[in-house]
Amino acid sequence: MTYNTLDTIVLTRDIPELALHTGDLGVIVLLHSTEMVEVEFSAPDGAPPMVTAVPTNALRLAHASDMLRLTPLG
Repeated sequence: MTYNTLDTIVLTRDIPELALHTGDLGVIVLLHSTEMVEVEFSAPDGAPPMVTAVPTNALRLAHASDMLRLTPLG
């Protein structure tokens, strides 16, 4: 799968070391390679967004039918 900057993505698996969960939504802000992208995740409580590198095999493009899921960060 090819991703682009500003694509909205959905995590397809938990990433416990980053406190991210399957279904979390984010936006790609930087393309490192075909295997790694930088994603911005926002918190529902207005906390500063978290930007972190995520492997592309742990995400997919969001669809209109995806429900918004936001996990508090930290």
